[in-house]
Amino acid sequence: MPRTTRRSVKQRLQYIQVIQELQEEIKLLQISNEKLNGEGLDGLSYTELASLETMLKEGCRIVEEQTDKAQQELLLREIVDCDVMGKEWLDEKEKEDLAYQSLLARRRTAMRNKARELRLSPQDSQKEHSYNHETLMLTIECLKVEKERLRVLNQRMIGKELDGMGYSELLVFSCAIQGGMLKAEEEKKKIKRARQTLQKLKASSTYARVCHLDSRIVSAALSEVDCHLPCVELFHPEAKTRALDEEFDKCMWKIVYHVSYDIVG
Repeated sequence: MPRTTRRSVKQRLQYIQVIQELQEEIKLLQISNEKLNGEGLDGLSYTELASLETMLKEGCRIVEEQTDKAQQELLLREIVDCDVMGKEWLDEKEKEDLAYQSLLARRRTAMRNKARELRLSPQDSQKEHSYNHETLMLTIECLKVEKERLRVLNQRMIGKELDGMGYSELLVFSCAIQGGMLKAEEEKKKIKRARQTLQKLKASSTYARVCHLDSRIVSAALSEVDCHLPCVELFHPEAKTRALDEEFDKCMWKIVYHVSYDIVG
């Protein structure tokens, strides 16, 4: 271990602070990237899902426009290259380019899944940072590169910073955006169905029977489905009637299912 001085200790602490700040920024970018790709949407409200879907739709529109332009440019280049290299060479090159971009997309998915796994896994102890200043500086540079990579990916998912992207790359990104849109739309449909089911339940005799249950029983039922205790107010006779808030959207379908089939049945 190199000889430490007050100045070197202070410098090391500054490096560590920068590392921790970058790690937090990367964590937020990772979460945003997951949501843009339609992952980790369980905790989002209907309004948040609608906002996400709107951003992705706009991004998809812009990317598709850019894809059409890139395709036209590619066709113009191929007219010239075809005379020189031949059509078979062009077809093979196009297949290789598309295969390469698809490979990069799979790698991004694997990296995203691994990052999520590491982020959600329990941390037994705080990682000890190196005492070597060069190692700390290298770590900072690597984190800056990762931060920029995630930032650009997120921007491209909403149709920004597309300059320099080729036809095949834009095509693959367009598919990723559409996948995120479909997943966000599906989550919205789940919430909408839960709301409709709950309204039917409240209008039926089943709801009247549930309202007479002791609050402790309802609390236990909600606990089993990992819902929050404030949701008991929807069923307890002493609670005031109120409309469904966005904060309850993520667990409404669980409540409806549990009440309809487990408690009453």
